[in-house]
Amino acid sequence: MKRTSRAIFLLLAAAVARGFCESGSDDGRSDLLFDVNPREWGGNVGVGYRGLGLVSGLDTILWAYAGGAYDGAPLGSINFWRRSDGSLIVGTALSSTEKASFDRVGGEWQLGAAQGILWNARKKVNLLEGFLFLRGRAYVNLVDSDSATDQLIYLSGLPDAQGSLQNSLLAGLSFDDAVTDARTKVIDGKSAELSVEWGPDWLWNTVYGDADFLRLNATARFYLPLFDMDPAAPRNVFAMGLADFASVDWVMGSKVPAEIARTFGGRDPRTGLGGAVRGIDSASADAVFKAVNNLELRASLPALFLKDVVPGFLVYFDAGWYDNTGSAWNGSGQKGLLASTGLGISLNVLDITTLVAYTHYRLTGTNADGTAWTPFDFGLALHF
Repeated sequence: MKRTSRAIFLLLAAAVARGFCESGSDDGRSDLLFDVNPREWGGNVGVGYRGLGLVSGLDTILWAYAGGAYDGAPLGSINFWRRSDGSLIVGTALSSTEKASFDRVGGEWQLGAAQGILWNARKKVNLLEGFLFLRGRAYVNLVDSDSATDQLIYLSGLPDAQGSLQNSLLAGLSFDDAVTDARTKVIDGKSAELSVEWGPDWLWNTVYGDADFLRLNATARFYLPLFDMDPAAPRNVFAMGLADFASVDWVMGSKVPAEIARTFGGRDPRTGLGGAVRGIDSASADAVFKAVNNLELRASLPALFLKDVVPGFLVYFDAGWYDNTGSAWNGSGQKGLLASTGLGISLNVLDITTLVAYTHYRLTGTNADGTAWTPFDFGLALHF
């Protein structure tokens, strides 16, 4: 029920956004851009405007993001996998008096701009662009006072154990030369991003909770088409491609919030290391240094009814490394390797999103429930 409601909302929101973008500049591109990211109870919406034309032949895009969500029962929750002494819960079970999940309510906002440096003629977008954003997030962890002794986040003693107001400056460079074939849905090309996120305590980070950190992030995606059974066919018959994603994230600072340690940074943060390595307890193996690699073999099957309704399947291998050596963050110096493999079946729906059903198997250790196999998991988009 949870996943179905999210899928329906995503399809509707993306369809509306596409409708808004149909009319625009003389070259057929809209001056308005929309970025919709739904969640179980809420979501974020970004609106971009690229009509300024400050540099001839390149896009100058002004962006504004805002949104909020309730993450909690009955549809989902946030996880924190550390005991009060700072030790990570990786491959060990929770006791009957420990609760890793908790509910949260909050909002996010972001203001900034992206300026093109080089142009991508085949995509009609910036090939290389620089960006700068002021990013904010505010949330309250809904820890039940009657069971606070069970909540790992409450017992952590971190500055954001009960919630936080965080502000940061995000700057970086991004490269985009990945193109999806309209017929086969196989991606060709590569993209990359380098970013630095700075959240000093003087940037209103001591009003509620406390934060003082610097995060460096590097992310790259590589796509290689392998096979197209019938390139002349009007609809896909059978096609295959390789895809690879890699990211490295390093956080420094005297007051690193849990929200920063449990995610990879950049313009589109992702939960990890657990989660970025599929089949691993979501947000587990949080660390000041983490790296992940996702490798996939993807296949597109014959289109169903319409050219843009294309089923498929994938086989993946994920690996990641986390390291808190030399860090005082939450009193832990643990490090280790995580790896998993699995299968997925997918359905591209009118190029709005790709629904994926997975089965995962951990190659290193077990999850907190003592198992290595996750029989069923569902995603609203491809992992990358």
